Amino acid sequence: MSPADDDLLQRLQRIEDTLAIQRLRAWYHRRINDCEFDQVHLLFTDDAVADIGYPQPAAAVGREQIRGSMESIPHRLGQVKQFLHTHTIEEIVGDTAKGWTMTEARYGTRDGTAYNLAFRYDDTYQRVDGRWLFKSMRGKFYYSTRHLSEGWASRERHLLVNRPGVEVPHDIVGPNAPI
Repeated sequence: MSPADDDLLQRLQRIEDTLAIQRLRAWYHRRINDCEFDQVHLLFTDDAVADIGYPQPAAAVGREQIRGSMESIPHRLGQVKQFLHTHTIEEIVGDTAKGWTMTEARYGTRDGTAYNLAFRYDDTYQRVDGRWLFKSMRGKFYYSTRHLSEGWASRERHLLVNRPGVEVPHDIVGPNAPI
């Protein structure tokens, strides 16, 4: 192989790594949005740190604490929907990488209060057994504001996917209300 071939292989590996890390970030948001909280911890290394930026709960250290933190979300919030806007991989060196993601979110409490949020995730990633995982995830909030009208989390919503096993109140109205 020539030096040009080596350079081409390195560039191809970087592209493949970038795509794999972007898929990791996309799967995180999909798991959150689809209420698959019991699966989120599998996207992290055994010794990862997840500090989402809330005062409570505190940073979760290790895959099992992350699991507990993620599985507690339905007990704290009625709905969580996060929307990835930008995901930038800044650096890939061997089996480690760094990146950041701009995220907008809609959270609804169990009583129907809605919140609009914007924040950034700062991540480090590690390849473990050929698979990219989160080594650390740290959230930095730009704002978190209460939605002052009934909003998307109200009891009058329609076309909102509820968590499996959650009973839909009978008084939900709207043209496409679930039966």
